[in-house]
Amino acid sequence: MARSYQEILEKVMPLAGRDPGRFKRFYDRVTELLLRIPEGGSIIVSEHCTARSLELFMDVAEMCIIEELFHKSINDALLEFSDDRSEIRRCPAWRPAVPYRHFYSDRNV
Repeated sequence: MARSYQEILEKVMPLAGRDPGRFKRFYDRVTELLLRIPEGGSIIVSEHCTARSLELFMDVAEMCIIEELFHKSINDALLEFSDDRSEIRRCPAWRPAVPYRHFYSDRNV
């Protein structure tokens, strides 16, 4: 079951409180890494973090994915985890084959 943003935040905040500068640098690096994934591309999680930082990496990545949903349209290229959570990929954006025409635009006024 997917966790809520609040649940992840409650887990991560004690770590951020101990050393805010270090946490912010880690958060920024993970966010930058995820933003650089091209449309249709993916990264393997184990290649970008150590076993020691895996849990925090996954928490921060999950936060970034949730934050991205607030800033983008559902039709945009969004980030998601693979089923086994070993990869993070950016899904291709949905593009209509023909431009959308609202039925009002066909009325003769």
